[in-house]
Amino acid sequence: MSLLPPSSGCFVSREALIQHVQEHAFSNRYTNANHNHEALEDMSGHPSSRRLSIEEQQKVQQMSASGIRPREMLSTLRQNNPNLAAISKTVYNTLDKLKRNYLQGRIPIQALFDELKEKNFEYD
Repeated sequence: MSLLPPSSGCFVSREALIQHVQEHAFSNRYTNANHNHEALEDMSGHPSSRRLSIEEQQKVQQMSASGIRPREMLSTLRQNNPNLAAISKTVYNTLDKLKRNYLQGRIPIQALFDELKEKNFEYD
């Protein structure tokens, strides 16, 4: 079986190309198109269950401004909410989201210049 064209290097017609592809191309055949497992009763492993609430995101923002490290942020969040399913990646993703929101499409140096200008800081 070859997916390559005939030895001449080209097909005589469009129909010849279609026939060649139909005869030699791979195809998927489904014997049962239904789901292959039951719905989960415990969604704790699903990423959507690891999302932080708005209040928790604000807390992460405050802790970040205070210079607290992400693993300590997660520890604090878990102390406040023992049922929190978040992992360290959740905190890092939240910090990334907060940074993107702050930058608003600007590069970091442009954001710095804008902030310096806003605070009437003089620079050359």
